[in-house]
Parts: sequence; C-alpha cells; structure tokens
Amino acid sequence: MEINTIKNLKNENLRELDVLRKKSGLFSKLRMTIVIVGIILFICGITLKENAYYYLVFITIIAFIIVGIIYRPIFTKIKALELNNAVLDEYIYRSNGKWKQFSDSGSLYLKNEREHDLDLFGKNSLYQFISSAKTPSGKKYLADIIKNGVLDIKASQKEVKRLSDLDKSIALNTSLKKYQLKAKDFSIDDLIALESLTNEEISIDKKWYIGIFLLPLIIISGIVLAILNIEFLSIALFGLILNYFYSRIAFGKSQIFTYDTANMSFGIKGYKLLFKEIECPNIDVKSLNALDGICSMLASRRNMIAHLIGNMFFLDFFILLKMKNFKNVNSKLLFEGIEAIAKEEAYLSLANVNIIFDNTSYPNEGDEFKVKNIRHPLLDNNAVGNDFSLDGVVILTGSNMSGKTTFMRSLGINYVLFRAGGAVLADYFIAPKFELFTSLRVNDMTTEGISTFYAELKRISSIIEAIKAGKKVFALIDEIFKGTNALDRLAGAKAVVGKLINQYAIISTHDFELCKLDNIVNYHFGENYIDDKINFDYKIKEGQSETTNGRFLMKSIGLMIE
Repeated sequence: MEINTIKNLKNENLRELDVLRKKSGLFSKLRMTIVIVGIILFICGITLKENAYYYLVFITIIAFIIVGIIYRPIFTKIKALELNNAVLDEYIYRSNGKWKQFSDSGSLYLKNEREHDLDLFGKNSLYQFISSAKTPSGKKYLADIIKNGVLDIKASQKEVKRLSDLDKSIALNTSLKKYQLKAKDFSIDDLIALESLTNEEISIDKKWYIGIFLLPLIIISGIVLAILNIEFLSIALFGLILNYFYSRIAFGKSQIFTYDTANMSFGIKGYKLLFKEIECPNIDVKSLNALDGICSMLASRRNMIAHLIGNMFFLDFFILLKMKNFKNVNSKLLFEGIEAIAKEEAYLSLANVNIIFDNTSYPNEGDEFKVKNIRHPLLDNNAVGNDFSLDGVVILTGSNMSGKTTFMRSLGINYVLFRAGGAVLADYFIAPKFELFTSLRVNDMTTEGISTFYAELKRISSIIEAIKAGKKVFALIDEIFKGTNALDRLAGAKAVVGKLINQYAIISTHDFELCKLDNIVNYHFGENYIDDKINFDYKIKEGQSETTNGRFLMKSIGLMIE
C-alpha cells in the first residue's frame, strides 16, 4: 500500500530534519558567538586605541561570512525536507480523513444539481479529495473533466497510470508546491487577464519615432550646458517635461495600459519555475523574464511618481516595444505550455485515487454496465463493496439507512471518474458513455416558491428532454416523487419507467407497489436484528425488499405503533 511507503518517507524526513535542526542550532550559536566577540574586539579597539583589535574584528567578519556559507546548504536542505513533508502530508490526509480541511474545495465550480447530488464540488467533495492542482488553469481543467469527462478515455488513463508512480507523483506535487509559494494570489481572473494582455494588438506609429531620437538630444544638450552654466538647467527640465507629454500622447492610449498586472508578475514567476522543473521543451524560460519585466513596468505606472518619472524616459514606448517582441515569438507557446501543465495537474489529481486506495482498476468502455466490488471514494478503505449489473431500469428498495442512496452515489461518482479518464474504486468496471442525470438531494426552494415535488419534476423533465433529444441516459433517482401521495407517485413512476426504456436507470423507493411495474428489475438492501439491535450489511441483493425498519426506529424514540 502506497500510504505506508509515504508514511515511512515522512518518518525518514523527520529523522533527518531532527539532525539538521540540531546542526542549525549549533551554527546559530556559533554565529552569535562570533558577533559578540567582534563587538567586544571593536569596543576594545575604540577604548585602547590599538589597531590590532580592528584587524581581529575584520577576521571575525570573515569568520561570520564563512560560517554563513557553510550553513547555507543545511538551511536549504531543511527547507527542502519541510516542503517534501508538506507534500507527503497531503497524501496522508487523504487517507485519514483530514483532506476535508483542504482549503481548495472547488466550490467555485459547483453549478448544478448533479454536482451537488454526487458531492463533486464544494465542502467534502470529490474535487476537494483528489485535487493536487495548484495553478488556476489546472484547477479549471480538473473541474471541466469532472463535469464533462474526456473525449479519449484510454489516452487519459495512460497518463494517469504514468503519474500513479509514487516517485513521479511526489516530484510533480513538489514542483506545484514551489509554484504555489511563488505565485501567491495569482487567480484564474489574473490568468484570463494575462492571456488577454498578451493578445492585445500592439501598433507603434513610426511617425512618432523621430521624437524618440530628437527629445533625448534636447535633454542631453541641456545637461551639458548646465554643467557649463547652471542657468541652462531649465533646458534639460523642459526636455524631460516635453518627453512626458510626448510619450503620453504618442503611446499612452494603448489598451495594455488599462491592465492591473500586480498579481500577474507572481504568476509568471511561478510558471517560470514549473517550466524549468517539468522541462517544457518549447518554452523559452528566458522570454518569461521579459514578460515579467513588462508586467512589473505596467504595475509601476499605477504609482503616480513612477509614472511621471518613467515617461520622462519613454517608459510607455519601451513597454509597447517589449510586448510587441514577446507577442511575435512567445505568446502562443506560453499558453500552450500552461495548458500542458494544467493537463498534468488533472492527471496527477486523478492518480491520487490509485495512490490512496487498494484494489482500484481502470474502467472499460462497452455496451454492458457491470461492476465488481464498487465502493464510494469519499468513504474510507473500510467501505463495503458491491457487485452489480445494470440492464434497463432497476427499482431499488430497502429499509432506512440500509445503504440505497450511498450505493447510488458510489455508482454515480465512480461513473464520473470513469468519464474523466481515471481509475475507479472497483475490481472491475465496464459501462457505456451515457449522459449522467441525478435526482438524489431534492429539496424545496422556498425563496423561489418551488415545492419539493415540483423541484423533482424539474429534474425528471431534464431527463425526459435529453431522451427526446436522442441522448443515451444513465439516471439515478432517489425516492421518486416522495413529495406527493402514493396514488400519484405510482402513476408518475410508471410513466417515468416508460420513458426510460432502452436507457440505464436506478430508482429507489419505499413504496413496494413500484416493484410490480412492468419492464423493471428489482434489487434491495436489507437488515437483520441481533439482541434487539438493528444491523446492516450494506450488500445489494436481487429481488424486492422483504423487510422494513420504520416501526422499529419509531419505537426506538418512544413512539408506540399498534
């Protein structure tokens, strides 16, 4: 199990850190001693007026520098081990439940009911559990494939397998941690703005070039004459002021000067580090220094004094010239590189399923729907697995808390991983690429004046519309039409089953009348009682449920039912 390997790696790091920190403490004491000795010698030199003490002070300064040089590798190693431990902790937290404390829950991407039903985004979600993405584009790409899947599942699985190697996974995670420290608050909005900035049309009218050559001559002449006679200093000052207005009129109207680039520079520094460590062959890392400089100069324009002084020396002209040169050579390659890294982050995140769990597998795409030992990834390694085949519409019955909804979520969330090109928590998984619909957490929306029943109707309507549009559907519906009476529920469920012929669907219910519908298959979850206590095995079984536990649970809270 990879987690045991990871824990051993962390323990080795901690032992090495303990040794290095002790050495670091000794070096700190030694440097402090050298400083104290140097101060004492300096005071003696002043008091006794002996030059020999000053020579000794010089020697202590040299000694301080030498000790600092010797200490530097120790300090660097300590920082590297601390960073490595922070990376290892993320794996460990995924295995012990502390992943729910991760700050990036993906709530930004939570948009529809299916994503809420299956806990795909938000607090305690699939995204929060698996995400190792640190760049804004990486986070977005991971969210996109969780939402919509990938076109080529096998190609994605190949990349996920590659990054399921623990050494490769740790190395990439470490690089991404370093990026995170460099990029700071660089966000998806900053990235979009950066792409827009580099795509801005840059044009410099050649008629303005003459001023760029003539105005500096006025300034230089004024300075030379001012050296001879201070009264000519006004010529140089006039030239500088003229430069400012000339630069503003000639070049200051470009759209690139409207961008707030304060965070962009941090993001570029982070990407420079990633491009070096991940080795993107098409990216000239040195060219990013130019883009970083452009963003820094654009940010400086927002300071009124820097803007005034800068444009006395044609700052805007040089910004435009540098941006034009960057656009011509590197802009397209830069964002191709950013996209390539985003995909790596998504594959890395999907690979976490393999690293954290035992008994995972890579799904196959096929005409049948069959799973063996399928479990829910947001539970722990003790989750109960189930074997199941789906062909048409299943009516799923069972007592309260017996595992019906968790089973449907297990199928749904693993189906999302299958469509994303990742591994699943199952010994075997084969399914067709259908469009997934859910109706698992249906509540009334008081502020919108929508009842629970009408909210569920809207979900069912979207399934029917997809079928009418010719789409193949995989639907998960929990306690169908629970918000209405038994007579209408039966009639409605019968109509829904009729619409789902030739599709895949699981419909759970407490209403045994639905088990008698045509064109369905019955499955159930059960329970047993030992010493007047209810027990669940959470295993799915063929056929209709033969037991209920509602009366038992009501009795447990003091309700006596005759």
